[in-house]
Amino acid sequence: MSDDAPPWTWSQTRQRLRADRARVRQSCAPEADGIGVYLHPAFVCVLLHRLSHHCHRRGHRWLARLWWHLNTMASGADISAPADLGAGLLIPNPVGVAIAGRAGRNLTVMAGSGLGGELGRRE
Repeated sequence: MSDDAPPWTWSQTRQRLRADRARVRQSCAPEADGIGVYLHPAFVCVLLHRLSHHCHRRGHRWLARLWWHLNTMASGADISAPADLGAGLLIPNPVGVAIAGRAGRNLTVMAGSGLGGELGRRE
């Protein structure tokens, strides 16, 4: 993501989170009722990344870094704040996942895998 990208609105973040929650509920936690899906590690990981990405796009780099740190500690996933991941993101087991760069809708990332990155380029 370049620094000249337009700021991210809260409604765009909520829209992606709704799609993420639906995928988690469908794939990982069909029996989860009400608040149960919000406590599932797959959703917690994506939620913390969405907050980090939102802050990054709004120019709050230190707050984005804080959300990133919380995500790595809470879920074991290293998803960079600038990583622009489409709606419907599903990470069933976030431990060991490393993501940087861009990906489209309905991405599924399995445990211990990596996605993105380019030598010599820093976003």
